[in-house]
Amino acid sequence: MKPPDFYVRTYEKMTNIMTKKELFTALLFFISAISFSQNGKIEGYISDAENKSPLNGATVIITGNKGENTDAFGKFSINGIN
Repeated sequence: MKPPDFYVRTYEKMTNIMTKKELFTALLFFISAISFSQNGKIEGYISDAENKSPLNGATVIITGNKGENTDAFGKFSINGIN
């Protein structure tokens, strides 16, 4: 026995509504997660172009008055990047 068309159409509409609500909830979750994770980090390694040895004490500066000196192994890390 086949159900009346009214029930079939109602079920299809409810299924579409549930899918839209789930999509909206997931989208809202990801947007809020992205907005709370605004602080970034830049890490790197600086070496001499000719002999590839690490540069100790080189200064790395980015826009916004943020900078860091390299360590004895040529590595640097700048935290709090927006």
